Amino acid sequence: MSTAQPAPPLHRAAFTRFVVTALARPITHWLSGALILLLDALVGSFIEFPILFVFPVIIAARFCDARSATALAIVLPIGRAVIAHFILKPFPLPYILVNAAIRISVFLFIARTTHLRIKLQREVEQLRGILPICMFCKRIRDERQDWQQLESYIHTHSKADFSHGLCPECAQKNYGDVFPNRGHA
Repeated sequence: MSTAQPAPPLHRAAFTRFVVTALARPITHWLSGALILLLDALVGSFIEFPILFVFPVIIAARFCDARSATALAIVLPIGRAVIAHFILKPFPLPYILVNAAIRISVFLFIARTTHLRIKLQREVEQLRGILPICMFCKRIRDERQDWQQLESYIHTHSKADFSHGLCPECAQKNYGDVFPNRGHA
């Protein structure tokens, strides 16, 4: 019985490719940040949207790089402070600057932790599940039902490499004449 999932419709796959491609471009994050700033300026001082600034920062850290996320984490709260001071004027300037500094520090923390989490997630690729392994030759059966050497399988499915050595027991067993038994008298 086959457990294969049906292929997604072509239009959904194309839409997914479009979204992933758009999210990988820094202009997408900057435009979303600008739209949030515009929305913040248009609704006035009674409705605030500073929490929305987190999303462009997280998306930039996730899909681009740490520099884009850091720049957004600094620029967006400063833009919010400029709007608050020159357009909305709800509070005196010192309050606006303190709020901007708090937002910058929080957004920088979010950008940094998101970027580090994604970086570590990409670096740590692990094998999961039960691996069917031959009890004699130690080859592993892969998804295509082919048998591969253990080293080849792990190298293909992770970022691990192998360096071969010879343990003392195998050296004695296989090369006893070359490796005399030392200290086991």
